[in-house]
This record gives sequence, structure tokens and C-alpha cells, in this order.
Amino acid sequence: MIFGLIVQLILEEKSDAEVEKLVNQIDELGLPISLEQLGIIDNLPEKITVIARAVDLKRVGLDRENEENLKKNIEKAIQKAGVIGRNHKRLSIVKS
Repeated sequence: MIFGLIVQLILEEKSDAEVEKLVNQIDELGLPISLEQLGIIDNLPEKITVIARAVDLKRVGLDRENEENLKKNIEKAIQKAGVIGRNHKRLSIVKS
């Protein structure tokens, strides 16, 4: 669930600095900041698509086309969040 906050900031087009600040805070708490830490390792594109498609957008009240566009944006945001988290972990290891 906490990883979803990173995705949400990306969807809201928050600045890289804001996203990185959240990632740092989450990492300091020892919570997952990457897809790998969530156990999502193999077949990433397929699994990300499954996750994005599972998001319930009925309450948002979008037409079919806009719903599909939003789900594609969610996929992209999950991918970006995964990259940010993975890179953050790599940098943390290098700095140690």
C-alpha cells in the first residue's frame, strides 16, 4: 500500500524532489520502495498491467476511453515508481 503513495505522486505529476523525499522517508521506515521488495520480480510488464487493470475506477465516473487512458497512465506510473525505488536502493548500497 505504501508503494501506492509513490505511484500516486507520480500520477499527480509531483516534482522529482517531492517523490524522492517520500521515497527517502519510506525507505527510512524500512518499508518497500521497489517492486522487487514487494516480491514482483519476474514478468514485470505483464504483472504491472495486471495491477493497473485491477484498479477500480467505477467511482471516478470516466467513460471507457478515458478509463483506458488512466489505466495506461497507472501502468507507466507503477513502472516509473519501480525504477525510482530500485535506483534509490542501489544508490543506498553504494553509499554504505
